[in-house]
Amino acid sequence: MIRLGVHIRSTSDLPELRAVVERLDEHLKKLYRQFEGNSNKAVGKRDFSTFDFAIDHVYIGDEFCANRLPTVEQANAFAEYAQKNGIGLALLTPVLVDRQIDERESLFAKLHDLWPGMEVTVNDWGVLFFLKQRFPEFRPALGRLLNKGLKDPRWKTPEGRFDGAQDDAERAILGHCTFDQVRFRKKAGELGVRRLERDLFPYRDPTGLGDGDFRTSCYFPFGYVTSGRVCWQASFEQPDRKHFMPVNGCARPCRMRSFTLAHTKANFPVYQNGNTVFYLYPSEVLKALFKISREKDIRLVYQGRAL
Repeated sequence: MIRLGVHIRSTSDLPELRAVVERLDEHLKKLYRQFEGNSNKAVGKRDFSTFDFAIDHVYIGDEFCANRLPTVEQANAFAEYAQKNGIGLALLTPVLVDRQIDERESLFAKLHDLWPGMEVTVNDWGVLFFLKQRFPEFRPALGRLLNKGLKDPRWKTPEGRFDGAQDDAERAILGHCTFDQVRFRKKAGELGVRRLERDLFPYRDPTGLGDGDFRTSCYFPFGYVTSGRVCWQASFEQPDRKHFMPVNGCARPCRMRSFTLAHTKANFPVYQNGNTVFYLYPSEVLKALFKISREKDIRLVYQGRAL
């Protein structure tokens, strides 16, 4: 059995949460069929029905955009559902400037009152220290934006695998990331962090996930290539000269549309949602991830419903 976190955006998704797990194989097959006929040859056979999943946590919020954090009312509904159904709750938080932290203090306070020991994934050191000072009972996890490494989708890869390196030394360099560094892990432990949340890096063997003294979460079926504070998609309704410029308000067009991106050297599907570019794991690699997760008790976070 694979422990599953499910990332959702709206309280209206709560009644369908169990159905997400029951139809996960169907969801994944549909997703991979969207990329049939493109130049990517790493999609492989789409059959994930041999794996069993059990919901472990509901993930709310967002790592990439402050505009996609829940309201206090929504947070209350999420917490009530999770507690009633005996599953965990995890709040994803993005990079936040001081003003944005102050604006979300009521959200943190509400969740702290409802669920003092819940998980909060931080992608900003300022947010981590703020929460440790004001809401010390939260259980902090380090998010994938803090895990730096090579994610360029243009590196040439063999069919069905991410690993395009030519020898062991090259593989070690291309697969290395911040979360592997001994001094980083030591400092994270000193700060009270017990969980590291990450992507499956494009040029990394998944068998090494879950090693060490930290609990591990891994997102699927997408990893992120890059993200930014200024959202091109949010600026579409502005005049052309103001595209890529910050907007005062956001209508959240990312809820309605995403964009498949094309590049002559891309080796796997890449697309953009909001201010972030994502890559789709080849299906054979995803199967390997499922197998490793089951063996090492790694929590997988399904984000396919939230993008």
